Amino acid sequence: MAAGFLRCSKFTRRIVPQLRPSYVRHLTMPDYATDTLRTSTPAGGFDGTMQITGELGSSNFRACYKLDHLEKANVSPWHDVRLQTALYGTYNAVITNPRGSSAVMGLALQEDYTPIAPSPDQESFKSPAPFNIGFLPGTWASPNAEKPGDGLPVGVVDIGSTTVSLGDVVPIKPLGIMAVTKNGKVSYKVICMNVAEQIVYDLSRKGMDAVNEKFPGVIDEMCKFFVEDDATSQIKGFVDAESTISICFDHWRGLRDGSEKNDGGIWTKTVTAWTDGL
Repeated sequence: MAAGFLRCSKFTRRIVPQLRPSYVRHLTMPDYATDTLRTSTPAGGFDGTMQITGELGSSNFRACYKLDHLEKANVSPWHDVRLQTALYGTYNAVITNPRGSSAVMGLALQEDYTPIAPSPDQESFKSPAPFNIGFLPGTWASPNAEKPGDGLPVGVVDIGSTTVSLGDVVPIKPLGIMAVTKNGKVSYKVICMNVAEQIVYDLSRKGMDAVNEKFPGVIDEMCKFFVEDDATSQIKGFVDAESTISICFDHWRGLRDGSEKNDGGIWTKTVTAWTDGL
């Protein structure tokens, strides 16, 4: 493995709650990030409603997002939740698979407003998720890039202990990044922690060796959970995480304004200016 990368091996963790079959939940950002989606400043989180339909674990399960203003307008958790929060170096993450969950959830990229839905490729994890797993809105690992991406938003792996629910929009700080390559395409997963955990401020720029020292075995656990036998992985630090987020933000912007090829039929809103969605 190349210098500067950490090596993978093995480990695991565990369990818990299920969602009710059908309900509406109000989502708000914590007090430290109160700007909402449509503020005039380039910051904010999401202040709106998530509507659940279908049973968790069934193919018709959907988690759809609506704004609390603009007459409850439908919005996309990928295209309409801001990437940046009101705090410098802090990003919004949308949680699709809380710690302990078993059903594999992602985005229905071809459906209007890209709701959270069951993954068409994998019904359940091989073991309950040991981390809070989700994605960064406003990012896209482009298949058109020099190193072709998997055509999905950049993933997040929250290694902290904060309890969250499916669909929550939470502020995170990057610690590093895992790149998993399979069949010539790269899947990016930002290793991070919720800013509610003060330790993230000490670890965020110290590199993955410091993270592994503070959380022994966490790198091995990630590798065991995410890296299949026919895939390879590399883990790098904070600087590479920030660079990847920036590059994938530009690819997402290109996807929306039409300058990037969209061969997968991905749903994107009509954009009138490159600043839309910032």
